[in-house]
Amino acid sequence: MIRRLLTLLILCTAAPAHAEEPFKDFVREFAGLGTSWERAALVSGVDPTATDAEKILSYVLEQPDWFVRHKAIAVWLHAEDEAVIAKLKKLANKKGAVAEGAALALTRSSGIKDPTFFTKLLKSRDWKQRRAAVLGLSWEEKVESVDALLAAWPKEKVGRVRATMLEALERLTGHIGTPVPEDWEKWWQSRRANFKFGESGDIEGREEARLRGTRVVYDRRGTGPPLLVLAEYWYQNDYLVRYLRELEETNQLLYVKLPTKSDFEAELPIPDGYDRPDWPIKRLADAFASLHSQLVAEGQIEDEPFAVLAHGLSCWVAMTYADLHPERVRRQILISPYSGTKAWLAGRDRIESIARERNDDELLHYARSELWEGGRWQYVAKDEVEQRALFRRRFTLYFADPADHEVGRLLGPGFRNMHRLEENSGYFFIPNFELSSLQKVPVPTLVIHGDRSQRTSFTDAVAVARHYGKAGRALRYSKSARMPFIEEADRFTKDAKKFLKMKKKRKKRSKD
Repeated sequence: MIRRLLTLLILCTAAPAHAEEPFKDFVREFAGLGTSWERAALVSGVDPTATDAEKILSYVLEQPDWFVRHKAIAVWLHAEDEAVIAKLKKLANKKGAVAEGAALALTRSSGIKDPTFFTKLLKSRDWKQRRAAVLGLSWEEKVESVDALLAAWPKEKVGRVRATMLEALERLTGHIGTPVPEDWEKWWQSRRANFKFGESGDIEGREEARLRGTRVVYDRRGTGPPLLVLAEYWYQNDYLVRYLRELEETNQLLYVKLPTKSDFEAELPIPDGYDRPDWPIKRLADAFASLHSQLVAEGQIEDEPFAVLAHGLSCWVAMTYADLHPERVRRQILISPYSGTKAWLAGRDRIESIARERNDDELLHYARSELWEGGRWQYVAKDEVEQRALFRRRFTLYFADPADHEVGRLLGPGFRNMHRLEENSGYFFIPNFELSSLQKVPVPTLVIHGDRSQRTSFTDAVAVARHYGKAGRALRYSKSARMPFIEEADRFTKDAKKFLKMKKKRKKRSKD
């Protein structure tokens, strides 16, 4: 009897350990994979109905990588099992990374038949859950979805969520509206009773001009003094349009699509030892000066100099524009700039050092892929799968939180742009540029640096601000990397609006 009882105790003790084996095997295999695409493939193979699936996918959702998190969300997103959907609804009402993933998995889910679930989730104390609720409502084409968003918008205190709300309203209704809740409420109430979803709605028109042999394409939004917006080199302006909308209350924003090689009429010269031309910064600056003249002549913008907002490498275009055409620049906001090629290379070197310290081959390959030495790139992706992975690493480095779901959501247009650039042979070389070689024009300049950036430094940001003398000022954002207008949206909007509204001090006349 004692021997039999002992045997039963051993079996009961061993049972939980046996149940843990699939999870342990997954974790062991996940940790042993060397690339993001291999880990993503492993996650994609998880059966959402398996008994250990919730534990495995929860583990993945807590990883510091948005790409594998997206794959875990996708596994749940395509689940049609009622028991799985019931678990997701319970998880989504909790807090943390797993709860956010569960909520995001329920967006566009066949298990959600009406907007009620997401309407309730809009009241969560966790802003990431509220953002997930907004994304869920954006796919529910019902009057109640619009009602819920408009009711929650005026109360929302987090800029990132407000930006997503405006995006969701425009997706649902097809109406390109102002960033003001009251305006939207008036527009909606006048149409609510007979509104039909799925109709084309407003057409967001892109305008273009050929200026000094350069094709310039841009979108105009908002009212007030003109603000020229330049996206980071490599990317189009989708990510800026989403997060600068609140500036449209006080300024007319011109979101410029950066030209590729095919947008220049004259053939660009290729320097000796290189296989493509330098980025023609001066030609871009001259084209924007001509754009200003043309828009003023047509009565499209107010007859006053541009304010310029530039991001990353495109700050070099803004700096050159201020150098060549200082009379056409009212003030400029430079976000995550480099003072020149030396600072850019120093940032690249830091990324390579970090990659070596972490034994992160994927990050190392990305850093090496940006280095041209001896007439060749020091690393070239082996295939399109790896090329896309390096592109992901490049963009992820712009964020302080590499697990943020928004990274992948924003990068979607970036992948389309990558292929468009390849088709048009649109890539340029980073040219030799140093701000110190330009004249020190006293243009009011606000330099914004994110302290969690691995590619830029506050010391360099201060050097940029000092170039403009007393007119320059550098701010540091503690919670951001190179996307402060996203990661600290509320502070950025407040700082930018204040800076853009400031009037230049007039010199006092002498009494002689």
